Amino acid sequence: MAPKLNSRYSPSSIPALGASGAIMALTSMYALTFPTNIVSVFFIPMPAWLAIGGFFAYDLYQTLIVAPVGQSTSGHVGGAIYGALYWYFKMKR
Repeated sequence: MAPKLNSRYSPSSIPALGASGAIMALTSMYALTFPTNIVSVFFIPMPAWLAIGGFFAYDLYQTLIVAPVGQSTSGHVGGAIYGALYWYFKMKR
């Protein structure tokens, strides 16, 4: 799904490659599992749900509105959605 979004919104025909989508999947699972844990973003402490949710919202905005250049934010969005779905169907009890 993410490469499809990337090709739709990005003028480049080069496919995205990297591990950032997997990292976003792991961080979204962490935020859903431990939402009240405190994490530091640029030395500012905040709950995990707020930090990861903020990154997700920024990447979603970049993917749908701004049309990213040089960075596949759609891969981040796809990773976060995958992580949330994995948490919902496999980890939530």
